[in-house]
Amino acid sequence: MDQPRQKHVNITLSIPADLNALLHAKFPHRGISNYVANIVRVALDEEQQKERLALEAAYEEAEKDPERKKLIQEWRAVDAEDDTEGWEW
Repeated sequence: MDQPRQKHVNITLSIPADLNALLHAKFPHRGISNYVANIVRVALDEEQQKERLALEAAYEEAEKDPERKKLIQEWRAVDAEDDTEGWEW
C-alpha cells in the first residue's frame, strides 16, 4: 500500500555486511530506504495489533473475574452512599 508523500529523515543503522550486500544487489540506493521503511511499518503495525489483541483478551478475562465483579458492586454501594452526603465538587 502506497503511503502519502512524507518528509523523510536520514538515520544511521548498523546491519551485518552480508545483509547490506544482499540489499545493494537487489535494490538501487533509494529502493533500500523504501523497502526498509515499508518493512518497519508492517512490523510495527503487526506489533500494535498483537498488543491490542492481548489487551482485549486481558479485558475479557478480567470481565469474567467474580472477585472483580464483587468489588465493583461494593464500590457502587460506597459511591451511592457518598451521593447522599451532598458533596459538591
